[in-house]
Amino acid sequence: MEGANESRGKTLFVEAAEGKPSCGSCHTLADAATVSQIGPDLDQAFGYACRQGFDESTFFGVVRGQIDLPAEGGEMPPDLFTGQDAVDVAAYVASVAGRNIEGCGETTTGAVTTAEDDS
Repeated sequence: MEGANESRGKTLFVEAAEGKPSCGSCHTLADAATVSQIGPDLDQAFGYACRQGFDESTFFGVVRGQIDLPAEGGEMPPDLFTGQDAVDVAAYVASVAGRNIEGCGETTTGAVTTAEDDS
């Protein structure tokens, strides 16, 4: 995602925001080495869509939407991230979630490639 800092997004995902839980305290994500039973496992949640060919921009939109408007009454706190922080976290998650799921393959922005495509 243009203007996003995925490295910073990973740091924000793993470390708690001031007075709020970290994403990784509730979500499993292999790339971030986080494991939790509270919120959805993001690798599993995005793995199927990745295998179906959905691209990183789609994942970014979903994650950004969840950050901006978490389910009312859910455990995800509102305003966990805003502005550039939300962009960075969403871009990070979109770039890595589900990529460890068999059949997903490597992704690049806007496209999904598989091992067969690399030949």
